[in-house]
Amino acid sequence: MTTDLMFATEPEKTVYYALVRLGEIFTFQVQMLGQHGEKGSAIADFTLPNHALVLRVVGEYWHSFPETKARDQMQRIALETQGWKVIDLMESDINKNAEFFVKEAIRGVSYAREL
Repeated sequence: MTTDLMFATEPEKTVYYALVRLGEIFTFQVQMLGQHGEKGSAIADFTLPNHALVLRVVGEYWHSFPETKARDQMQRIALETQGWKVIDLMESDINKNAEFFVKEAIRGVSYAREL
């Protein structure tokens, strides 16, 4: 396992390896929207600069809390105003067929559901 993945969640690792298999150029765990710890800053799970795309891995449990949902929405708006397309990949979808959902996200298709 690479050092990049030492603290990754299982769904993040699954998406990481799907991106590798697909031959995509990406970065994992990118600090965005300010400095680490700064109010309003965010860490993007994956950025795909060739597609101006941010992929966020969304665990249904943790991202169902009202404060998390509000933070996710604010981060989405901020990233989109900077020219990024933001697509959430649901943990349950990743567990079913990560490669399919990653390919769809790269095409700009989101299957994310409201939590």
